Amino acid sequence: MIAAGLFAALLVIALILFLTGAIGGSDDKDSSTPGVQSAQAILQPVGGQAGTGKVELGKSQDQFAARLEFTDLAPTDGKDSYVLWATGSVGSFPLDETGVKENGTISKTIPIPAVVLCSIATDIFPTFKLSRLNPAERKAVIVQTSKAVAGKKGSLPDYKGKTAFEGPIVIDKTLKNSVASKCNEQTGTTQ
Repeated sequence: MIAAGLFAALLVIALILFLTGAIGGSDDKDSSTPGVQSAQAILQPVGGQAGTGKVELGKSQDQFAARLEFTDLAPTDGKDSYVLWATGSVGSFPLDETGVKENGTISKTIPIPAVVLCSIATDIFPTFKLSRLNPAERKAVIVQTSKAVAGKKGSLPDYKGKTAFEGPIVIDKTLKNSVASKCNEQTGTTQ
C-alpha cells in the first residue's frame, strides 16, 4: 500500500500548505497544538446508504487524532476506496483514504494536524463527508493534491466520489471559542 501512504502524505502536506496560505486559503500558520479535549461529528447516511458514521476528534498520545467509526459500507475491491473529507466554504480536502473489508466497517484512528483542528474550530471546515472513490476519481485526487503540494495557488482537490455519509462537526461552544482563540493568537488573526 505504498500508493495509499503516498496519498495520505500528499494530502496532509497539501492541506497544511493550503491552510497556512502557501497555496491560497486562510492565514492560519499554527504549528503548535491548542489544548482541546474532544469534539465529534455524527454522520448520516446519504443516498440509500445504511449504517452509522461517527468521527470523534481528540488527542491520542501527544498528537491530535480522529477516531473513525463507520458501519454497513460496501466492501472495496482493492481498486476503489473510501475517503474522509473535511468540507466547508473554501472547498473540500481529503484527510484519509481506506479500503473496507467484507465486514463493511471502518474502525481506526488517524492523526490530525493542529492546523486542521484550527480550521474546524474557526468554521473553515465545519463538515465531514465520507465518499467512495473509483480508480479514476482516486487518481484525479492524487494529481490535484500533488499540484497543491507543488504550490499552485487555490488548487485544493475537488470533492470526488459518491457520498456515503455526511454531517456537521459539533464542538461545545466554550471549547470551540477556546481553540479558535488559541489558533488566532498564534497566527495573529481575529475572527
